[in-house]
Amino acid sequence: MAGCQPVSWLGKPFTQPRVAWADTNLAMHRAITALVVVLTSTITFHAAAEGARPKKAKPKKAVPTATATAEALPQLPPATTSIASPSPEKKAPVTAAAAPEAPAAPAPEAKSDAPAINVETTKPAEQDKPAASAPALIDRDAGRGFVLTFGSGPNYVGGAVGEGFTIGSVQMTFELKMGAYITRHFGVMGGVQAGYGKLASGCTGECSAYAYQLPIVAQYAFQGRRRGAYLEGGLGILSTLGAVASGDSKSSESLQTRSPVDLKLGVGFRFAPTDPNAKKDTTSGYDIRFAFDLGQYKEFEYSAGGRGVKGDIDESKQRFHYGIGLFFGYHFTP
Repeated sequence: MAGCQPVSWLGKPFTQPRVAWADTNLAMHRAITALVVVLTSTITFHAAAEGARPKKAKPKKAVPTATATAEALPQLPPATTSIASPSPEKKAPVTAAAAPEAPAAPAPEAKSDAPAINVETTKPAEQDKPAASAPALIDRDAGRGFVLTFGSGPNYVGGAVGEGFTIGSVQMTFELKMGAYITRHFGVMGGVQAGYGKLASGCTGECSAYAYQLPIVAQYAFQGRRRGAYLEGGLGILSTLGAVASGDSKSSESLQTRSPVDLKLGVGFRFAPTDPNAKKDTTSGYDIRFAFDLGQYKEFEYSAGGRGVKGDIDESKQRFHYGIGLFFGYHFTP
């Protein structure tokens, strides 16, 4: 056919006028262009509508913040340190300098569940260290050691020298004893005791009297040799009582009786001053003692007008004599 050109289309021969194909191609081009314009406008409009629609804000997760406390937590990190924001749209760094809500000073009323760290202001070593002014403890137990006592007091000697011959003498007696405690509570003492006074009975005129003995006693102290009550018991060796009647040399009379051994008993109390500021305990104090003696005179010696007689007292005529005394003294216990 004149004016036609053969074209292959899907393997089938097809012929069409050249002018008709050109018109058809132009129409398809316009249709495609219009479709593209419509699709582009639709997509643009939809995108604009989506952008203009308000979006729901997602709740932000709680992020632990650093709270400055003077007692427990360290200072905030440098200003260059940032904390990442959990926002899904835009992750912007948040610096510590941009957080004004973190106060530099601690808030006393704020309470936190986190454990607090308390800082002790006082050093434990200073708490355990004793005060320099406190005195050292003093050992009040004198223990074993030497004892020296001396004192005086009134003493009365009564009873009888023998059958039908009673006596009574009031004297001021002095004594000196020394010894040692071999344990804390037990000690042995020995010394001399002597007195002088008046013969109240057994003399028709004015008679003076004297007495002496050598005491050896054992003591038991309830607290110690320096303080507290004590008991004593022992012997009075060569216990002697003498009396002298006043007068001239021709009319003067004297009598002396002697007991080899007298029984001695006593109870006393020692006390020593206590100074709480002293570094050492005192080594001296005071002593008060009640004493009781009991015995029998075995020998006598009598003289009158330059003539005298002496001998033993018959056992059947021997009688008991006694002595009662109250002594005040001073004791030294180094």
